[in-house]
Amino acid sequence: MLISPLFGNRLRIIYLSMAIVLFISSVFFSKQIPISSPFAIAGVLILVFVAGMTNPRKKILMLTDFIVAVGTFIIFGGELVASHGDVSKILFWASMILSVLSLFAIYLSTLVLRDEWTPKE
Repeated sequence: MLISPLFGNRLRIIYLSMAIVLFISSVFFSKQIPISSPFAIAGVLILVFVAGMTNPRKKILMLTDFIVAVGTFIIFGGELVASHGDVSKILFWASMILSVLSLFAIYLSTLVLRDEWTPKE
């Protein structure tokens, strides 16, 4: 299977969407989010950087995408489960959106890694 450039485009959209949701939720819910504002801003910058660097033809960049996607799922998915019922509904849905987008990022980066590491016949 040839690597489709659409995988990279989709990953970029996912990471940028995550950065936007994280930024907006950190602005409006700075008192309720368990991380400090500088860490939230650093997270936004990391997501935007990874989105800009995504290249399905470079193994190391796709491995980085995979690691960032797993990390964001662990952070936001864990927060979602831990805070269920303890936060506002909007913050709950922001965490849910970030968790689901992380799952899509894991899936797409895994597809590209599988294609790169599977021997060609």
